[in-house]
Amino acid sequence: MKQFYVKYRELVFAIAYIIVACIIWATAPYTDLTRRETLIITLALGLLDVELIVASMLFKRLDQVLQRARPSELDWRDDIRRMTDGHLNELTLLAVWGKSSLYFNKVKTMASEGKYLTEKSEVYGETIMYCRTLRDLKGELMAISAFNIDDFINDPDAKDYLSANAELMRQGKKVRRIFILDPMDLERTDFRHMLQIHDNQLTPPKDDITEAKDSGVKWILRRHAKENADQDFAFFYPYVIVRQGATGSKLDISQIKVELEEAARVFDCLWNDPNTMRVSQLPPIEKKSK
Repeated sequence: MKQFYVKYRELVFAIAYIIVACIIWATAPYTDLTRRETLIITLALGLLDVELIVASMLFKRLDQVLQRARPSELDWRDDIRRMTDGHLNELTLLAVWGKSSLYFNKVKTMASEGKYLTEKSEVYGETIMYCRTLRDLKGELMAISAFNIDDFINDPDAKDYLSANAELMRQGKKVRRIFILDPMDLERTDFRHMLQIHDNQLTPPKDDITEAKDSGVKWILRRHAKENADQDFAFFYPYVIVRQGATGSKLDISQIKVELEEAARVFDCLWNDPNTMRVSQLPPIEKKSK
């Protein structure tokens, strides 16, 4: 049923409008509505139906562009720019409710500026979306978590993000994660359990011969991370980086080349730091003296 709706949603919208219009016209004599009011309601429903159909078609076209993204981020940005050229204002006007207007504005901004800001609360929605996009591309995921790490213990969306990471690895993509920790984090059993779950999910089989064979999870104490201790991002290499800071309510999503190169440098620096350890190297919890 769901597949039928996705494939024929425009037809579903049209049929629904016709049914509602017929009901309005059939019941008009038994209500207090005048002919003029009935006509206005029917026309309003017709406009709503047209907008839903157009928005659905535009979303379908955008999805087709994003799904065939090529290795150079500039190439697919040019695709979006060509597709929306001359129609950006119409897209914004047509998509006036739900998240459609926000979505089109993001595409518009990314195509013209190479980056956009969104609400930090959307971090897992954005990263899960890019995990799915990366499945069909040549690339890998490099992630550093330094803030809001408790989300992986308490937030179902964060757990869905971990599942999306694991799915990427199972499909042969390299997935590497680094956690920047404070000493007190190492004393928490729930925190250590969360790290172990990540390690279990993102450790490839020993006989893996794909790029995923180098996947894994590491951790480093914040005081050892030095100038990189305030880094928190998911880099869907080499396409896009999703970054958040310790403060502020915005999420920074960028495809600017110099920023992507800096993210790769920071990640490699931390991953190869001698102070960065595997989860299996977690020290035992110190027993507090009575």
